Amino acid sequence: MPLRMKENVPTNPQTTLTDRDAITHRNSKESMVLQLPAELRRQIWEMAFGHRTVHPRAMRGKMNWQSQRKRLHASKWGVSYDPCLERLSGDELYHLSLQDPDTDHWPDGMHPESGAPGWHDCDSQVKPRKHHYLVPPVCKQLWTEASECAWETVTFAFTTSGDFQHFTRFSGARLDKIRQLCLISPGMDFFGGHEMSEKNKFERGWERALRSGVLSEFTSLVGLHFILRSFWGTSRWGTSTVERLDFPPDECLYLPEIIRVFRQIRLQPGRVTVLVTNDRVDEAYGYEGFTVPKRRKMAQTIRDFILEENPVRDWTGPGQMMMNWS
Repeated sequence: MPLRMKENVPTNPQTTLTDRDAITHRNSKESMVLQLPAELRRQIWEMAFGHRTVHPRAMRGKMNWQSQRKRLHASKWGVSYDPCLERLSGDELYHLSLQDPDTDHWPDGMHPESGAPGWHDCDSQVKPRKHHYLVPPVCKQLWTEASECAWETVTFAFTTSGDFQHFTRFSGARLDKIRQLCLISPGMDFFGGHEMSEKNKFERGWERALRSGVLSEFTSLVGLHFILRSFWGTSRWGTSTVERLDFPPDECLYLPEIIRVFRQIRLQPGRVTVLVTNDRVDEAYGYEGFTVPKRRKMAQTIRDFILEENPVRDWTGPGQMMMNWS
C-alpha cells in the first residue's frame, strides 16, 4: 500500500517560508545597506548602535533594595536598555576631572544643568517608562550583525546591585562580549527617615553581587568606569580620609570588594577611570569639607589599587582596617 502524504504540507520549499523569513530573504536581496561589504556595514552599525552608554534595567520590580529573592525572580521579566542621558561620557568626565588638580572646584565643563557630575540621575526612575532594545528587531540580518557590534562597544552602566544581578542572570545578556562596564556607587543618604535595616540590605546586595563569581563570565572585559558618589549625613569623611582610610564611608562598605574583583581581571589602564564626586554639599555633618583635591587624590588611589599587578594587601572583607593612602 502506498504511503499517504501528510495533508497541508507544501512540496515547494519556497512556500514553507514564514512571514519573517520572507522579509529576511527579501531584505538580503533588495536592501542596499545589507549588500554593502561586511566591514562597511559594521562601521554603520557601530555608528548607529554602538559607542554609547545604556542602563540595563529589569522591566518590573521595585527599588534597588528589595529582597534578593524578588530580584532573582525578576529574571523572566526581561531587560530594558535605557539610554543614558548624561551629557558627557565616562572618559570625558574623567579627563575633565584631571584638569587644574590644585583647584577646589571641578572644571566648568563638568557641571550638568542639574544635579552633580556623574550622578546618572537619568537612572533614578522606579521603573522604565518604555522598553528600549539594545538593537531594534526590525530585520534578522541587521539585528544579528548590529547586536554583535553593540555588545562589544556599548558601555553598560549600573547604579544598583539589583539591576546588575538581574542583568547577569538574563538569558539574553551576552556577558562574554561586553568590554566596558560602568558602576556608579549607589550610596544613599538613609539619614532622613529610612530604616537602617533597609540600608544594610542595600549594602549586602552589592557584596553578594560582586562576590558571586559572575565577573568570570565577562571574558572580554577590558574597561571600567567607576563613579563613587560621596554622600553626607552618614558618611565619615574625616581629616585622614585620603591619607589613611580605616573604614570605607558608610555607603561604600563594598569598596574593597570592587577593587579586589576588578583587579583580578587585569583591565587595560587606558580603559579604567575613577571619579569621586559630590557637589551637593560642602561639608558633611560635623566633618571637615571633602574638597575636590581630596576627591581627586582618592580617585587616583582607588584606580592605582584596581590596576595594581602585585598586591601586598589581603583584604578579607568590608569594615576591616584595610587601606593606607600613600
